[in-house]
Amino acid sequence: MIFKNTLIHPKGQATLLGCLTFLLSIMLFTTNATAQNLANNPDFENGTNSWSVSGTSSAMLLESDGRSGNRLTHYSSSNNYNVNTYQTLTGLTAGTYALSVYSVGGDSSDAYIYAENCGSNNVRVDVPAISWGNWTQITLNNIDVIGSSCTIGMATDNTEWTSFDDVSFVLVSAATNPTPVPTPTPTAQPTSTPTPTPTPSPTDEPGTGTQNITVRASGTDGSESITLSVGDNNVQTWTLSASMQDYTASTSASGDIEVAFTNDASGLDVQVDYIIVNGETRQAEDMAENTGLWDETCGGGAYSEIMHCNGAINFGATSGNSGGTNPTPTPAPTSGPTSTPTPTPQPTQEPNTDSAVGILASHGFNYARIRILVNPPGNYGLHQDLDYVIAMAQEAKANGMKILLDFFYSDWWADPGQNYAPDAWANMNIGTLESTLYNYTRDTLTSMQNAGVLPDMVQVGNEVNPGMCWDLGRIETNGWGNFVRLTNSGYDAVKSIGNIPVIIQYAGQGSEATSWYSSYSNNGGKMDAQGLSFYEMWHGGINTAVSTINTLHNTYGQDVYLVETAAYWTRSDANESTSYTHSKQGQYDFLYDLTNAVENLNGFKGIFYWGATWSQASRWLSAPDWSNDDAGTRSLFDDNAQLTPAANAIMDAGGLPVMGVDVSEAHYAESRGVQYKDL
Repeated sequence: MIFKNTLIHPKGQATLLGCLTFLLSIMLFTTNATAQNLANNPDFENGTNSWSVSGTSSAMLLESDGRSGNRLTHYSSSNNYNVNTYQTLTGLTAGTYALSVYSVGGDSSDAYIYAENCGSNNVRVDVPAISWGNWTQITLNNIDVIGSSCTIGMATDNTEWTSFDDVSFVLVSAATNPTPVPTPTPTAQPTSTPTPTPTPSPTDEPGTGTQNITVRASGTDGSESITLSVGDNNVQTWTLSASMQDYTASTSASGDIEVAFTNDASGLDVQVDYIIVNGETRQAEDMAENTGLWDETCGGGAYSEIMHCNGAINFGATSGNSGGTNPTPTPAPTSGPTSTPTPTPQPTQEPNTDSAVGILASHGFNYARIRILVNPPGNYGLHQDLDYVIAMAQEAKANGMKILLDFFYSDWWADPGQNYAPDAWANMNIGTLESTLYNYTRDTLTSMQNAGVLPDMVQVGNEVNPGMCWDLGRIETNGWGNFVRLTNSGYDAVKSIGNIPVIIQYAGQGSEATSWYSSYSNNGGKMDAQGLSFYEMWHGGINTAVSTINTLHNTYGQDVYLVETAAYWTRSDANESTSYTHSKQGQYDFLYDLTNAVENLNGFKGIFYWGATWSQASRWLSAPDWSNDDAGTRSLFDDNAQLTPAANAIMDAGGLPVMGVDVSEAHYAESRGVQYKDL
C-alpha cells in the first residue's frame, strides 16, 4: 500500500509575521568580492543537482520565486518534519572558510545551516524567523578545514516553512603551514612563467610522518558507526550518514589501516567505497580481508564494500597497499562542474565480463533499459536517481550497448496498480504539473547529454494503463484529457533535445491493449512506437502477443516493442501455470520460441527482458517485508548470481534488431556484494 503525504505550503495561509530585528553576531560577514564560491549549483538554477537529501525528502520543494531565480524550500503544514540538504566538497585547501546562505522562513527555531566532517569540530548557526520577502543572509564563520573535504548544508526540523537561496562557501584564509593533504590535480591556469612541481617532503610519503586518511562511507539509516584504526591505535569514530560521505582524520601512527563497523543491528549495513591515504586511493572491493562481510553467516570474506556484521576491512599498511590485490594507486576522485560535456564512453574491445552489464553484452544484448525516478526512497529496489542512471548508462555505453531510458515520473514503482506523482509534485494543478514534467524531462536528458550518454530511445511513463502522475493524471477519475496532456508534455520535452523515438507502454495484450491505444490516439496522444509488457503467466500465450503486435503496426504504422517480458527459471508457487516448465530449460525455451514467433513480423523491432539482474536480492533489496521470490526467480542470473542459459536464447533463435535487458538494479546489487558470473 502506498501512503501519500499531502503537505500544504503554509506561505499562503500565514499572516504577516511583522518586522523582527534579530542580532546575529556571527552573521555579520562580507565575503571578499574576488573570493571563489566553491559551492556547486549554489542558486539551485540546475534543480538539486550536486545536492543530496536525507530525512523527509518529500518536504523539499523547488520553486521559482526565490531571491534569484529558483530557491530551495523546506516546508510542511501541521506535522513535524526533518529534512537535510547537503553537498560534500573535496579537493579543498586547508584553512578557514565561511558558509553563507540567504533565507526567509516562518518560526524556524529548528532550522540551521552547518558544516561538518571538515577535519575539525562540526559547527552550525540557527536560522531565525524572517518574514516573507525579506531575504536575509545567514553566515557561519570560522569553519576550519584541516583535511581536504567538508560537508555543508541546510537542515530544518519543525512544522514551519523555510526557504534558502544563493549558497556561498569561500576560503577566507589559507592555513599558514597546512598539514599535507590529498588533493586532486588542479586545472591548469595561465601563468606568466611555468611553476615547477615541488619535490614532496618526507611527510608526503605514505607510512612516514603524518597520515592523512579520508574514508568514504555510508550507513543504512544514519545510526551506524565506524572506527578508523592504524596499527593498534583507534584514530577516530564517526556516526555515518545514510548517504555516501567523506570522513577525514590525521594520525602519526603507522601499521595496517582498518575501517571497522562497530554497532551492528538487525537489517543495518555499512558500505565503504574507498579510503585515500596521502593522495593514494584504495578501493574497498580490492581488499582481501573483510571480516564484516555476510556470506550466509557472519564470518568475513573478501573483495566487497559491504559490512553486514561487526567487523573490519583491512586496507593494508600505511607504507603500501598490502590489504588488496592491486597495489597500483588509483587517482583520487575529483568533483565539481566541467565546462564541456563528458565524451561518450567508447566501447571496449571486448565487454567487461566482471560486471552484470558486461556479461549480458557479451551474450549479444545491445540495449540497456534503465528506469529513472524523481526522488527514490532508497529501498524496495528503488535507487535510480539521475546520478545512478548516468553511471549505469556510462557502463552500458562502454560495453557497446544503447540506452532506453524509462521515465517513471514517480518516486515509487509505477505500474497498472499504482502510478503516483512524485511527492514534490503532489499538490500541483494540471498546468503546473504539465510544465514541471516537461522541465524535468528536458533537464534530465540535458544532463545525460552532457555526460555523453544521451538515450537512444525514451519511454514516457511506465505501464501507464491507468494513467500516470496520480491523482491528476488518473484516467479513471479525470478522463483522458489530463493524462494525454502529461504524456504529450514529456514527448515534446524529448523532441526539444533531439529526434529521439518515444515509446508509450501498455501492460497487456489482445483487445484490451489495442482498445487502449485507440483511446489514447483518439484523444491526441503522441507516440513514435508502442511498447507492450508481455508475461505469459498473466497475458496469455505467444500467439496473443503476435496478434496484438500485428494489429498495432497495421493500425498506426509504427514500430512495436515488447519492452518487458520474463519467464521463471524456478518457482515456489506451483499454482501459477504457464506453458513452460519453471526451470532453466523452460526459461530458455520460452524466450527462444517468443523470438521465433515475432522476429519476422512487420514493424516489430525488439524484446527487452525485465529484471535481468534481480539476483541475490537478500543482499541489496532492503525490504524485509517484501518477498523477492517472484522477480528473483525470473532473473537471467540464478540464486548464485550465475547467468542462466536463457541469455543465449534470442541470439540462438536468429537475433533481433533490438535485444534489450533491464539492468536497473545491477549497480546497486554489485555495490552490496553481488558478484555476477558468466555461464
